[in-house]
Amino acid sequence: MTMTPSDRMRVTPYDRMRVYVAAPYAMSGVVRSFHQRLREDGFGVTSSWAETPSAADSVPEDLPSMSRSQHEEISTENDEGVASAHVVVALCYRGLGKEMFCECALARLLGRPIVWVADDLQILPLSAFRRGSVRVNSVDLAVPVLASIRAGDLPELRVGRW
Repeated sequence: MTMTPSDRMRVTPYDRMRVYVAAPYAMSGVVRSFHQRLREDGFGVTSSWAETPSAADSVPEDLPSMSRSQHEEISTENDEGVASAHVVVALCYRGLGKEMFCECALARLLGRPIVWVADDLQILPLSAFRRGSVRVNSVDLAVPVLASIRAGDLPELRVGRW
């Protein structure tokens, strides 16, 4: 029997809350720094797409030049990262990001809370104002929100036990 990512989430015990960071590929350096901060604060991270530094970090992925198998590999890795997370943090930048909004839609379908981060909340999509979402205007404010979710202090965003 093959297990889906959501099956794995149900049967895998976690000793700490896990976070997937959705962001434009061009911001992967920022995501790696945020990952470090999350780890220091006791969170696990599942957004492996940003873990490997690259010379292309400051530019979007060249998707048209990739093979179909590369597209599938990247998509599967991202989907599994979202599915294995308890919470998604969406780092939003004006004019950037495409796939990250698809990842947020998957998170919503899987019932994961989303912490939307944007320096200007006017750029956020409608989904950022739906139930199960919190909006903050910096990553510095996202970390205490994640800590509150982990502690159960935001029951409307309760996501299970870790």
